[in-house]
Amino acid sequence: MKFIITESQYNFIKRRYSFIRQLMDRELVDQEPCYYKYYGTGFNSYKRAVLEGVTEFVMQEFPNFYDMDEEESDEKWEMIYDGLEELFSNEIEDYYDNADCSEYEEGTLK
Repeated sequence: MKFIITESQYNFIKRRYSFIRQLMDRELVDQEPCYYKYYGTGFNSYKRAVLEGVTEFVMQEFPNFYDMDEEESDEKWEMIYDGLEELFSNEIEDYYDNADCSEYEEGTLK
């Protein structure tokens, strides 16, 4: 699936790239790709969890986060999530595919 990122989404992420990069690196690990491979529901669930985690942390950095109405919050959430998905989908997939799951085996942890 090909996503098209808007200029607004791109500029938002670009201005916050170092912050987002740190969040992405942390979420890739924290979401435990091997768990999704062996006990979870696979790659799409892992990808969604990573993107939702990063999106939530970015949203909380808005100075008016707790004052946003639902419509504004949903609009910003979608903008951030979609932008992150466009920029990081391949990286998320590569991390998932190349995760060292040698400690895992079907049904139990070695």
